Amino acid sequence: MTTQIQEYSNTDGALATLAQAYKGIRYDVTTSEGMALAKAARAELRDYRVNLEKKRVQIKAPALERSRLIDAEAKRITAELVALEDPIDAQIKGEEGRKEREREAKIEAERLRVAGIQERIAEIRGAVAAAGSCSSSLISEHMDDVGRMVIGPEFAEFAEAATAAKEQTLYQLAALHEAARQREEEAIRLKAERAELEALRADQAKRQAEEAERERAAAAARAEADRVAQVQRDRLAAESRAAAEAEAARIREAAEADQRRKREALDAEESRQRAERARMCLEQAKAESAALDRRIAEATLVDAAADAEAFLANNGFAAHPVTLVLCAALDRELRRETPAAAAAAA
Repeated sequence: MTTQIQEYSNTDGALATLAQAYKGIRYDVTTSEGMALAKAARAELRDYRVNLEKKRVQIKAPALERSRLIDAEAKRITAELVALEDPIDAQIKGEEGRKEREREAKIEAERLRVAGIQERIAEIRGAVAAAGSCSSSLISEHMDDVGRMVIGPEFAEFAEAATAAKEQTLYQLAALHEAARQREEEAIRLKAERAELEALRADQAKRQAEEAERERAAAAARAEADRVAQVQRDRLAAESRAAAEAEAARIREAAEADQRRKREALDAEESRQRAERARMCLEQAKAESAALDRRIAEATLVDAAADAEAFLANNGFAAHPVTLVLCAALDRELRRETPAAAAAAA
């Protein structure tokens, strides 16, 4: 083998001789002579190795200095280039950053614009939920508030959706108003019936009290008559007792009969009122069922979609993907139907 490092040639040339002399050799280091031979062989090999290391350090030193000078000069030139490059790079990145910020600001402004319009449309639809359990007068106020809303140019491309939301909200508020009005009228009617029933019961209690007072007065009168006629009762004891017992029985029977008649009249009145209320509830249920049947029979797919959208929105699913998809499809269907309806009217 020929070495590429000329300075190593002497050591490299001695390798064959050293390998022939020492490779695989085993020394009997348990003896003094063997230990001495082993140490001598090690010393010779170590001398070659140490000399080789010294030579390596000697011939590499100029190369290391040259490498250091190369690195230092490159670092200096690089620093000067960077000092020239960085201001230009900063200008480029600054402009790129400004443009990116402007682009992001436009995107955010558009997002906020659309979100604001959608929020206003949601507020229009939210009037139905807000009026759900209100009185008819409050629902009328909600209807007036929604009716006064102007769908202006600020709604931009969502003007049709806002108009549809307004119309649908007014329709639903009108239905809620009618239902609230009916509930209030029914409550007034029931209140009047309860007042009438309470008046009947009060009158009955008054009559019972008067009857009891008459009975107490009659009893007092009988007691006074008994006291006055004590002597006569002693003489006519048998006749008086019989007459008194007969009178008392007649009075009790008359009082019991009168009480029975009064109870029967009151029970009959209560039964009549219950039957009347049951009849009116049945008629109302039939009317509601008939109205629902007519609506089901006459409803179009658009009506069903509008009802489904309102149901989802009123139950807290206004932002649900299904609601949004249904709303978009309904808007498109309404836009398709509007030109056709206008052409048919023309």
